[in-house]
Amino acid sequence: MSVPNDSTSDLPVRRTFLVECYLPSLDREEVSASAARVETAAKAIRDDTGRHLAYLGATLVAQDEVVFHTFSADDAAVVDAACRQAAIPFTRIVESEAMPTRRREA
Repeated sequence: MSVPNDSTSDLPVRRTFLVECYLPSLDREEVSASAARVETAAKAIRDDTGRHLAYLGATLVAQDEVVFHTFSADDAAVVDAACRQAAIPFTRIVESEAMPTRRREA
């Protein structure tokens, strides 16, 4: 079975990680502030070590009092370091995989 060739097939495969943060009474301002801190920490670690680490953003699920910070990184250890440097309390770091959808022509 052949895999269709698309423009993303030539890109290097990067590992992604979700950082789960369960905190009561989260609001958008707090999430924005924590996102800014962790983005700064990720850049500093990347610049200091040369390791692959990119902060991809946060998803707030207010009803469940959870925030998921998303990273592209070499491994979970470098993500852990960024979160600790940014003082982001988290429950766990899990490797994740984005599942892109294929657009169908109408």
